[in-house]
Amino acid sequence: MSDSDQVKDSVTTEKAKKQPMTFKQKVDYFKDYYLLKVVLVLIALVFVGLFIKDAIKNSKTIYTGGTVGFDIYQEKYPLLCDGFISYLGDDYKGKNANFGGNALMVPEGQEYDKNSIETAFIAQLNAGMYDYLFMTEKQFEYFAEVEFYQDLSYLQSDPKYSDLEFGNGIDGKPAGIKLNDKVLSKLDLSGMDIYLVFVIKKDQNDMNMKFVDYLYS
Repeated sequence: MSDSDQVKDSVTTEKAKKQPMTFKQKVDYFKDYYLLKVVLVLIALVFVGLFIKDAIKNSKTIYTGGTVGFDIYQEKYPLLCDGFISYLGDDYKGKNANFGGNALMVPEGQEYDKNSIETAFIAQLNAGMYDYLFMTEKQFEYFAEVEFYQDLSYLQSDPKYSDLEFGNGIDGKPAGIKLNDKVLSKLDLSGMDIYLVFVIKKDQNDMNMKFVDYLYS
């Protein structure tokens, strides 16, 4: 029997099954034989849709930051996100700058494995989740030996940034910019010792310089 004959027989059989059925029997038949398949297909389509949505959103994200050792009030997120995109101008319309809050999440009032949390933190950085971080002076010094800070010699040697105060990494090279009172006030962090560091990434220097210009403008 050919494939076309098999298809015809299958359709004829299905019609024969449904012909004498009442409406309720047809509904029950659908529930028993097709409902689960339809639900599974719909669930699959939802997941595919969400995946595509996230992919599109991520493709538009050009810059992401976070904090280590403290939190910035969410009221300041627009300054670091939409404000920065607006500052970049028309060439960046439709793009996103994100701010992810505290990158080093430490459970409060619970027992936790310090090494596991630090490993997870470094894994986030290696996965490319952050382009820059604001860090307390204590955390800046603590993580200096991990070697994820970008060497900021290219900034320090630029006369345009000669007034900035830099902090050195473990190798003695400039690795962080100590925020001045103007920037601290802009972020509602007055009185704190905060460093801005950039995570080692290829071809990110231009965006990093734009971000420094934006913060200090």
